[in-house]
Amino acid sequence: MKKEKKHISATEIGQYVYCPHQFYYIRKYGYKELNKLSREARGEYNDETKSNFKRGLKHHAVFLRNYRIRAIARVAVWLLAAAGVLILLFLYFWLGI
Repeated sequence: MKKEKKHISATEIGQYVYCPHQFYYIRKYGYKELNKLSREARGEYNDETKSNFKRGLKHHAVFLRNYRIRAIARVAVWLLAAAGVLILLFLYFWLGI
């Protein structure tokens, strides 16, 4: 376990905002241990820490997939709204409705 620091840097605040669990594991184990766990995450293991790390990887993969789906849906909604406005403008100016 890493020695606890008495201050928190701006980078660490950014890490916490991005993922509180990641911030916790970096503070607790340090980057070297997390890199080691990352390399071992592809295998089977019984250790609870490694199991939690694997669940974290899965959580972030699902979050990224959902984020991408929401981003695509957001773009689709804006495109549909723009198409609707263009249709209304066409009806108003060219057809006089």
